[in-house]
Amino acid sequence: MRFFHAMDLRPYFNNRGFTYESRCGEGRLTMGSSSFPAESVRFGRMYRFGGIPFRYQTTEDGDNIETSGQTVALPWMPGTLDCVHALGVSANGDSFDRVSFVAGDRLLHTARLALSDFVSDRPAFGDRLAMTLPYMHMVSGRYAHVRPNLWICSIPYLGEAGAARALVFEDNPSMHIFAMTLEYRRRPNELRTVYS
Repeated sequence: MRFFHAMDLRPYFNNRGFTYESRCGEGRLTMGSSSFPAESVRFGRMYRFGGIPFRYQTTEDGDNIETSGQTVALPWMPGTLDCVHALGVSANGDSFDRVSFVAGDRLLHTARLALSDFVSDRPAFGDRLAMTLPYMHMVSGRYAHVRPNLWICSIPYLGEAGAARALVFEDNPSMHIFAMTLEYRRRPNELRTVYS
């Protein structure tokens, strides 16, 4: 039996990738301050892409993780972690880097986080298209010549490695994670209550 847990990434947000048109100059997705249209998503609402639930969220500090060596705590859940699904993009070209699963100071497993550029019309890796937005925001306003894509990278985890307590990103400012969902599996006799 499998179940999903959409994570709350707000404590880790350090970048603004979505802006409203009236404030499009505040975008920080690229060095040129471009961003995605916030009018196209509903923050706090659950979306399903490929059967996987994701939740866009926002804070005063931003709406995504620009990977810079953060350690993201993984919640305890009944069952065994099977996969981490990351919803995000790469800026300034397709990009990949390492992600580490740890428990305290023990390294349990390393895997690859790979995300295509938001301007790519096809995935460069094994990532999958989540959604296409109708236009971009530039400092000068709406830019309709680019319809940006957001991608899903699914990162398998070998449960035999042990119970991971955190995920550690590398320092790669080109990669942006907007949402992350954990996929667990459990035996029928395990606890059935799941808190999200």
